[in-house]
Amino acid sequence: MKVICFRGKGKTRKTTILTRVLNEYFNIKIHEGKKDFIITFPYKDYLVGICSAGDSLGHVKKGIKIFESQRCRKVICSCRSRGKGLKYLKDKFGTDVSFIEKEGEYFGESEYQEFIRKFNSV
Repeated sequence: MKVICFRGKGKTRKTTILTRVLNEYFNIKIHEGKKDFIITFPYKDYLVGICSAGDSLGHVKKGIKIFESQRCRKVICSCRSRGKGLKYLKDKFGTDVSFIEKEGEYFGESEYQEFIRKFNSV
């Protein structure tokens, strides 16, 4: 499993950017990015999982457990800038996790473009 994680402080719109990824990149329409979600779906010849909830270790583990049970090849998730969720992802996935970071302000166009580059390279 390869993981791309949007990493940032609270209120940096991690759920909003993950909703945009789902809506625009994968063309799967859901709500407008104000509520956390977990979704798996087929993409090309494999499964992708996205979990926008990442404020706590429990949120991060819940998403990963679902994605492992469904054998997702690629996972897109979020976590806080520091803490147990971040440590869990680093310990569990090592070099198979790639972070897109935002210190302050909001996730926006440059981070969306970074996601596209990273997703296509893993």
